[in-house]
Amino acid sequence: SWLYPPFPLVGRTIQHLRECRGAGTLIAPAWPGQPWWPTLLESAKAQIDLCVQYDTQDPAQLHVQDPGSPNNWFQSHPPAGGPAHHTWHLMAFFLDFRTKN
Repeated sequence: SWLYPPFPLVGRTIQHLRECRGAGTLIAPAWPGQPWWPTLLESAKAQIDLCVQYDTQDPAQLHVQDPGSPNNWFQSHPPAGGPAHHTWHLMAFFLDFRTKN
């Protein structure tokens, strides 16, 4: 399954997937300062930097055709205490908790 929670729910999403012994691809920002970051790196079976994969420096390009659109989540929800929207690196992490490690 694809998991793309709002950024404040990334930690809860990882916890829920683990508790349910599920598997999925989680889309999340590369944000080393978050408490869930070490768990995510430790748990990921694979990861891809989507900004590198799709050759863009602006992750808003991954969301909408028109990055200046009022519907652009990155411009309408600047992260509190985090980097400006244009410095995000969105990552895809494959998580699989179906078997015990």
